[in-house]
Amino acid sequence: MRILSWLKNNVTKENEVAHTSCKDSNSYSYQHTINLVDTWLKQETEVEEKLMYIDFVMKAIRKDLQYDTLTTILYNKEHFEKRWPLLLLPHSYYDEEGKEYETDSGKERSHENNHFSTYFSSLELCYVDNGLHSTTAGIIHEKGTIMAKHVDAEALFPHVVTDGKKWVNVHTKTPYELEVHDFRFAILYTLGQKKYYLNS
Repeated sequence: MRILSWLKNNVTKENEVAHTSCKDSNSYSYQHTINLVDTWLKQETEVEEKLMYIDFVMKAIRKDLQYDTLTTILYNKEHFEKRWPLLLLPHSYYDEEGKEYETDSGKERSHENNHFSTYFSSLELCYVDNGLHSTTAGIIHEKGTIMAKHVDAEALFPHVVTDGKKWVNVHTKTPYELEVHDFRFAILYTLGQKKYYLNS
């Protein structure tokens, strides 16, 4: 596969890059990933091939986020302190006419069996904020289901962009108060946005 071939030839060189701070590192990682994907996409003429590249990277990042969270339980005594905020995306947006819209379905998070979860469609990402131990067991054993609040991330795509550090309204160029909590989530959002436009 061409993606794996590229990674084999370039990963050593990229690992030699030094970062001045964690925040700069996150910004670099976001921009590097998006630039890399854009390079791959420019080499392809078929939409199906472009979507394959995007899906490959999104799947890898989802796995990274998933197992980073799971192994935190094993590696850190204070693992409950490592939590994402309740809001990962702007909960509303303004369109080109200045009209405000909500992004979620209005349904409360499920609290059945102590679980609080949100599913971000278009990113294919489910964020579980509570019931972490039982959710971890379910993932490892590939068993069980949970109910989750649905957030329509696709509704944001024409109106909100990110630079890996903040969310910005496309029409007003105004940044949201909500900052990007994890650059990997920003990558998922931007790649989901690219898929949205490729499929339009």
